[in-house]
Amino acid sequence: MNSSKPSILIVGAGPVGLTAALELERRGFSPRIIDCAEGPAGESRALGIHARTLKILEPSGMTERLLAVGNKVTRFRFMEQAETLGTLDMSKLDDRFAYVLVVPQAETEQLLINALAERGVAVEWNTSFVSSKLDGTKIHAQIASSGEQEESFSADVLIGADGSHSAVRKAAGIAFDGEGFPAEFGLADVRHRDPIPLDEACARFLEDVTLARFPMGPHVCRYVGTREDILKLLPGENPIEEVLWESNFHISFRHVARYQEGQVFLAGDAAHVHSPVGGRGMNLGIEDAAWLAWLIETGQTERYTSDRLPVAHEVIRFTKMQTKQLLARGPAANFVRRHVAPMMLKVPAIQRAAVRRLTGRDTPYPPWLTNN
Repeated sequence: MNSSKPSILIVGAGPVGLTAALELERRGFSPRIIDCAEGPAGESRALGIHARTLKILEPSGMTERLLAVGNKVTRFRFMEQAETLGTLDMSKLDDRFAYVLVVPQAETEQLLINALAERGVAVEWNTSFVSSKLDGTKIHAQIASSGEQEESFSADVLIGADGSHSAVRKAAGIAFDGEGFPAEFGLADVRHRDPIPLDEACARFLEDVTLARFPMGPHVCRYVGTREDILKLLPGENPIEEVLWESNFHISFRHVARYQEGQVFLAGDAAHVHSPVGGRGMNLGIEDAAWLAWLIETGQTERYTSDRLPVAHEVIRFTKMQTKQLLARGPAANFVRRHVAPMMLKVPAIQRAAVRRLTGRDTPYPPWLTNN
């Protein structure tokens, strides 16, 4: 590496931090990446990888690896009980990636880790960010590894990709304002006895709850519901052989007032959190990371906040609206869902706009990529 290149410390080795490291390395930098966990997460967590993300990861070779293991979902069906209300058809889009690629987050992370290792970058596990202070243009970060004394690492750039409770964000004194959401949600990854359609996801509106299903494999799917006792909501026509993972969670809608403080930058959940509706979270974070790598390479880091904050505003606004629609019940909401929405989805322009939202194509296109 050219000695004039800045030294870069990345805190957090989830999809966002790993993408930042990979994008920086392929641009000629030698980032250091640390994480307080013992190793990669084993749970599936985030699933959907959007077309925009596949294009962002293509120059590094990651897209080819993801396509080799992922499942292509081309339709999203909306149902009231057992009746189909409408369908979003992604396969009709004029795009190389006219689908949502389903890959469990644990697999995505492992593929990123493997790609970094091939480039000579290893994640330092069991290593925590403790604090940082600015000395002129240098950032002095205190790092603690298991069983060892704290280390002081001097960096020109510090990237916080360490999640919603970000220690980097707190050390930089950046507020994380917003609000929690009162409802509790549940999810379960289950293995069914009989095969399930691999190319279709669906959201089913029941009497007082909405239940979504995402295919992960020939017999395995993810269910997400707007109630905590998710397993009680599952349809009984296809018996469950095994529950692979079950969890309950609350959601918040929060974002930072700025994405940077000097040469300290935030990306992913460290900068914004919102509902999982639409599967935007991981994709938005990966886009943050790649965008920041491009700005670092081109010497334009001062525009990071102005580039990314409006995107977070829009995604949070829209996912909040979607979440409220999924929870809404009553005569007016039922009428819109059963009669108005199905008619609107038959209008080609509205269908295209809805698919653009669903596949993450409704925000500014990355300037370093060819738009195809």
